[in-house]
Amino acid sequence: MKNHPFSIPAKIILLLVVLYSFAGCNKSNSSACTSPNFTANIDGNAGFKTCGAYAYGILNGYSIIGNSDNDWITIGLMTSNRNAIAPGSYQINNGVIVPGGQAFAVDFIYKEDATDLSHTFLSNSGTLIITDTTANHYAGTFSGSAVQMQGGTAIRSVSGTFDVNYR
Repeated sequence: MKNHPFSIPAKIILLLVVLYSFAGCNKSNSSACTSPNFTANIDGNAGFKTCGAYAYGILNGYSIIGNSDNDWITIGLMTSNRNAIAPGSYQINNGVIVPGGQAFAVDFIYKEDATDLSHTFLSNSGTLIITDTTANHYAGTFSGSAVQMQGGTAIRSVSGTFDVNYR
């Protein structure tokens, strides 16, 4: 494994920017969403779905973001080269270390029903499978575990699908 170009302070800044971006997203009501473009199971519960998920560029990376009621999931693709994002299987970790044989680090953040970090979980392992990429579109699946970022040791098992456009 090689070190990721983001230092720990840069990773924290990226996390804060991502969390701040949650505030600017339109809230999705999962019960009104009949054709979701981002779904997830959290600890086996299939309640996360949104029709308004999308991909976007942020700092030196790209993210796929969706919210369902008060819950949020952001998948981080830690590369400044959008062309490096291609169909394939990617190891998910905490986004700090680029796994061997992989062009960039991948992580996800799950934020459950709250605004403070005690309800925020950062991935520590998993797999992202990108099945389709075009100039304005990403589709695929992901699964992994995430640990509570502050105030506890809780772990969440998160898996899902996405089919989003780039903004």
